Amino acid sequence: MIKTCALFSGSSGNSIFVSSRCKNETIFSKVNSGSLGKGTGILVDSGMSGRQMQSAMNDIGETLENICGLLITHEHIDHMRGVGVLARRYKIPVYVNMMTWEKMKKMQIGAIPENLLNIIDNSRDFAIGDFLIKSIKTPHDAADSHGYRLTTGRETVTVLTDIGHIDEEILKSAKGSDAIYIESNYDKKML
Repeated sequence: MIKTCALFSGSSGNSIFVSSRCKNETIFSKVNSGSLGKGTGILVDSGMSGRQMQSAMNDIGETLENICGLLITHEHIDHMRGVGVLARRYKIPVYVNMMTWEKMKKMQIGAIPENLLNIIDNSRDFAIGDFLIKSIKTPHDAADSHGYRLTTGRETVTVLTDIGHIDEEILKSAKGSDAIYIESNYDKKML
């Protein structure tokens, strides 16, 4: 069973928590057996400070110590403010595409240990614990903005942030999701 919660949403900070609570074998268990049965906790973005992130996790009965991966959608500070501190303090692996990472390196988010940095190829699905993850290209004024579809094989959560419109590819990627987070406060014309 998936547990999910929007911890923060808005221009001051964004973060979505998604966790599997799989007690039975998942379709990925042969490859990713490390957290099977305990569940796999993932954060999509970390746009608040480490202290605020821990407080929000405590509010929902979770802890940052149980997070297995941090997915970054794009390089705007309201989506990545806490990335550096979470990676260092809690040893959370960070997953980001190369173009976004190149922009992030120029910003003041603090160092991310090399052994925790995972550069993802947007064209390939990848796994973190119980989840298979697909990147979804999103229309936004960022280097290479992407949302994510996270599935256990039984349940799916799709996270799409800062989108101004939905196209056929986004619809196709989100179809069949059990939960969809959409943040649609981006308008190219207004910029």
